Amino acid sequence: MGLTMLLELLLIMSLSAQALDPGKFTFIGVDEPAPFEGTLFDPIATAELLSQAAVEEQKCNERVAYELGKQTIEHDLAIENCDIRYDSLKEEYKLIVNQKDTEIGQLRESLKSVSPSNHGVWYGAGIATGAAAAIITVKYLEK
Repeated sequence: MGLTMLLELLLIMSLSAQALDPGKFTFIGVDEPAPFEGTLFDPIATAELLSQAAVEEQKCNERVAYELGKQTIEHDLAIENCDIRYDSLKEEYKLIVNQKDTEIGQLRESLKSVSPSNHGVWYGAGIATGAAAAIITVKYLEK
């Protein structure tokens, strides 16, 4: 936001500077008339006025470089934080998957420990229970 404001200010200042007529200056000797009406500057003041634009441009460039550097650091930090978050979530996922794999392994071992002869007993008990329920239902409906 600060960079945008700075650039807008520079644009406004450059437009207003172009709208004005460029100033004139001349070097005259002592007791010589000036070729135009205006303000007379000594060489030091003239040099200062002429160099002022370069100084302000350098200040602006330094400010822009500072702000861009600051934004770069902020974005690098945000990216680094995202990378750290991604890595931690990846590790959390691996832990959960390992935990579930261990649980599945333990459940498989528990199923293997049940003797195969018990399966027939449970199968027969299920058939007997179903037949008994069907007989009771039919007798109940006949009454």
